[in-house]
Amino acid sequence: MVNGLLADYPELRVEVEVVSGITDPLSSGFDVSFVITSQPLPDSSQ
Repeated sequence: MVNGLLADYPELRVEVEVVSGITDPLSSGFDVSFVITSQPLPDSSQ
């Protein structure tokens, strides 16, 4: 998905940040955020 975005919009500026813990990407000024979690996310149907 990310490679497709970069191919379709070459003018995008990309920043990669590796962080541990909870962050708020909106307060950091990011428009799009991709997250990898080490634990499964809770079931949203509950």
